[in-house]
Amino acid sequence: MRLFFTKIIYFLNIFFTFFGLKVLTKKELNLHLNLKKNAVFELTKLYKGDRDKGLTCVIFSKNRAMQLYALLESHQIFLKNTVPIIVIYTVTTVDHLESYVEVKKLINLTSLSVQFIEEKNGFRHTLLSVLQKIKTKSMFFMTDDQVFTDFLDLTPIFDINSSSHIFSLRLNPNIQYSYAQNRKYTPPHFNNSTCGNFLEFDWFEAQGGWSYPWSVDAHIFCTAEIYSLSLVSKYNNPNSYEGALTFFNHLLEGKKGLCLKRGFTLNIPINLVQEEVPNRAGSVSSEYLLSQWNEGLKISMDSFKGIESKSTHSEVDLVFIRRY
Repeated sequence: MRLFFTKIIYFLNIFFTFFGLKVLTKKELNLHLNLKKNAVFELTKLYKGDRDKGLTCVIFSKNRAMQLYALLESHQIFLKNTVPIIVIYTVTTVDHLESYVEVKKLINLTSLSVQFIEEKNGFRHTLLSVLQKIKTKSMFFMTDDQVFTDFLDLTPIFDINSSSHIFSLRLNPNIQYSYAQNRKYTPPHFNNSTCGNFLEFDWFEAQGGWSYPWSVDAHIFCTAEIYSLSLVSKYNNPNSYEGALTFFNHLLEGKKGLCLKRGFTLNIPINLVQEEVPNRAGSVSSEYLLSQWNEGLKISMDSFKGIESKSTHSEVDLVFIRRY
């Protein structure tokens, strides 16, 4: 696997020559990879410290108050032993800002522990500040177009060693279709895990989501490691952040994947709120959802409860109901 990524970087170096950048030899490339790996390893040791057992969830949100509220409500309804949540959000209009103020008021009336952090001085600055303050050993990201779809007890997952495994809450043996690429693929081989009632697999054995370990859609990471990677990477929004993390695939040598035996989360890609990556999505605009929110409506959990999808992403017909 290391050889594969060495070749990729080698060809990237060839491409970079067009921009007057230095081309590294194979020996230099291997040295570069080892130096990067060792640097991250040392940083991770430095930042591990005395963290608490458990999980923290960091959610990325932009101009999607209604979808964010659906995600948070799914946390409250479907999860046993909910975890601390930090929402990093940004808006482009006053109307969207006011909708987030309303979300905060509603969530404060629930039992959820949620901290809302408005993006300041750029996404990277805000994210690093948030990651630095997380007190749990492990954490996971979610995006505001994602939801939990069924009842799940997170307690057994608290014991997973995120230094030796990346646990995916979004993958399961049914996942065999890529919504983004519109094509089918075969899942990897599974073994029963010794860590609990989970399935173990090898990252990169299969295609699609099975070769995308650094996903910001509900993959559980070692907090110290993800902070170290975030500290040495360049990015300016969640999409470029996820892309930056993929350059550290070589760190996964010997690190297995874990997943549940069936689906408990789903991304509902009904719209786009960014222009950096032309992801496939539906046509229910964030502005339309804002108008529905301002009418006192919310997304019903019945829209996606119990859905078993063959893809991590799937468009669904949303049902709107009154919030009050």
